[in-house]
Amino acid sequence: MLRGLPCAFVLLILLSITSSSAEEVSSIESLLARPILEADTPLKEVREFTKARVPKVQAPATAEAWVRRAAEIRQEMFDRVVFRGEAAKWRSAKPKVEWLATLEGGAGYKIRKLRYEALPGLWIPALLYVPNKLEGKVPVVLNVNGHERPLGKAVDYKQIRCINQAKRGMIALNPEWLGMGQLNGKGYSHYRMNQLDLCGTSGLAPFYLAMERGLDLLLSLENADATRVAGAGLSGGGWQTIFISSLD
Repeated sequence: MLRGLPCAFVLLILLSITSSSAEEVSSIESLLARPILEADTPLKEVREFTKARVPKVQAPATAEAWVRRAAEIRQEMFDRVVFRGEAAKWRSAKPKVEWLATLEGGAGYKIRKLRYEALPGLWIPALLYVPNKLEGKVPVVLNVNGHERPLGKAVDYKQIRCINQAKRGMIALNPEWLGMGQLNGKGYSHYRMNQLDLCGTSGLAPFYLAMERGLDLLLSLENADATRVAGAGLSGGGWQTIFISSLD
């Protein structure tokens, strides 16, 4: 470190470097270019540090014990991770839903535009694909999408999937994902979740609540069959499907 060295001495060092020949500079550069750590050392150290702190899962002896333990793990996940801190209040808040225009779709279905609150003040735009002929209770599907930043919920393959489901008699919800489509702004970036963590609450909570509120909305519909509920998604939508299926 140069802190504390006389200014004249520092100046002398700088002058000697600038007056060095090209060969000397090249030699210094080659020396500085030599690696100090072995390849992947930081990654290996992080893995070892983490591995030593992951508690071992004790295997229950019976199926009933597995079910009880699964419920305990799920509750611990909610209490210690997903709804840690201020996020616990978000879960207990009563969400709002605003129904907007109804669009005529193709043969056999229509589309209802809407928005719902994931947590107080955070609105999720969505599309509901509904069969034209609804009789009795029908399956409902939460269609979460992946990293489609420009188009989001309007991306063609997601619309095709939702249309297909509606034509087969299902009610399909197509919500926007945080950071994508209509929510493709700096304030909605995935990478802001760590800032919530630094504030003492859970950055995962908005992601989970956006899905949970979507399911709540689907199950509140008159024709929804609560025994036939599905979730589907591609890429980041696959992660969301695993996440909501594991916890909800």
